[in-house]
Amino acid sequence: MLRYRGVRIAILIALGLAAGTPNRAGLAQIIAPGSASLAPPAVLNSLPAAGGWAQVLTVDANWMVLQNEQRQQYPVSFRALNVFLMRWPITLADVSPAGVLEAYGATLPSNGVQTDHIDVYEGSDRDMVQPTGIPYVNTNQLLTMAMLNTNNNMGTYYPNSGVFPGMLLHDPIPTQTRIAGPLAGIDPILIGTSGQNVHGVVPSPGGMTITQVTRGAIPAVEKGDLVFFVPGSATTKTVQMDFFIVYKKYPFKQFQLMMSRRR
Repeated sequence: MLRYRGVRIAILIALGLAAGTPNRAGLAQIIAPGSASLAPPAVLNSLPAAGGWAQVLTVDANWMVLQNEQRQQYPVSFRALNVFLMRWPITLADVSPAGVLEAYGATLPSNGVQTDHIDVYEGSDRDMVQPTGIPYVNTNQLLTMAMLNTNNNMGTYYPNSGVFPGMLLHDPIPTQTRIAGPLAGIDPILIGTSGQNVHGVVPSPGGMTITQVTRGAIPAVEKGDLVFFVPGSATTKTVQMDFFIVYKKYPFKQFQLMMSRRR
């Protein structure tokens, strides 16, 4: 999911994602891609290890320069991206019958999930996620039948029901569920999972976003794009990115149309 949530189970991911950046002095000037040497330790010390947000300042076919909110700037080679993904806005009405949707959120009664985000995978990108409906406890452990039976018999924490009198086996916070499968309904939102199961999706109080996830495409990266990244290491020329996702302002279908017109 993409957070990295399947891409998101993560890490959930999963877009959704928010991380701060340390308040350190930025580099003295914009670094022309590939033209300057960097001291790797200094670069990594200025990057948030857990991931951060930045904007594409300049870009060409091989390199880009990122700038964060503190105006720190980093050269990044496209060859230095381990996981390279993109998120494009999409509506449920534009999801194809073969599309796979993925969501991660608080478990609700009757196979319900409350979430602030849904990811959509189409075409060859569907192999990045598999249809499933997996519940997790607050510690991100998979719920097993033995765990459910033990909790139920002891009259303690039980999914969808909350906390009953007795010794707690888990902290009393909502169980989380990850679901992935085809769109089975729009109003209400229904996602089919493994077998014949169907899960209802309810937006979080703050609302819900929907994006189409694709593998990264260098021609689609543009000046001004927002990116979320998780740094790995640094060489004298580039910052290596373990995880890199670009957020686009227009739908993937629009990008496909623009590319077809260039041919």
